[in-house]
Amino acid sequence: MTSLPNRPNTALVVIDVQNGVVDGSHQRDEVIGN
Repeated sequence: MTSLPNRPNTALVVIDVQNGVVDGSHQRDEVIGN
């Protein structure tokens, strides 16, 4: 989440990480862990 000036609302980003799709991604476990 980010907090930007002059924007009182929040947004939720949902990333669907399916098995087999992101296996070869750069630092996959570290990114998903965050």
